[in-house]
Amino acid sequence: MINMIPDLLPNGYLPVGGRYDCTELEIQERFVEAFAESRTRALIWDDFQSARDLVTSTIPVQAIWFGGSFTSAKPDPGDLDMTFIWDGRAYETLPPEDRGRLAPFRLGGRGVPFHQLRIDSYAINWFGHDRPNPATDNVYLPFRGYWDDWWLRLRTGSVIAAEGSTARRGYLEVRYA
Repeated sequence: MINMIPDLLPNGYLPVGGRYDCTELEIQERFVEAFAESRTRALIWDDFQSARDLVTSTIPVQAIWFGGSFTSAKPDPGDLDMTFIWDGRAYETLPPEDRGRLAPFRLGGRGVPFHQLRIDSYAINWFGHDRPNPATDNVYLPFRGYWDDWWLRLRTGSVIAAEGSTARRGYLEVRYA
């Protein structure tokens, strides 16, 4: 499979089409290096790498979804919006100190005062299995659907605008497993 981030639409966002599979390097080239005049993008990307390293050293990560203004034409976004999809069984068995280390990465912008990074991140506990499992699917599937729906929409502040009630943009996925 050839990974490719599509061209941005005239409105500055990724085309509606769901998740676009890509690599971290492709994101860096498209949304950091291509914005050489940006005052924030390289700093935000450094913060992302710090967050990724901390999280992946604590728990296996299946994928990360990237959305928001960082994946748009905005020259100086304020942060990087993302969702970690990590191993739910591993999370359930983590000692309290490791869960505490991950907690700020589940809180979105409310986690920033704790981790001090320009990362607005959330998390989904992923439970891999080869057939339906109500014990885990009833938790996992609604969260996966919620975040998929969220990254497809445009919003003003914390409110989805009326014109954003249907899918208006795409988002990116980097797979790690």
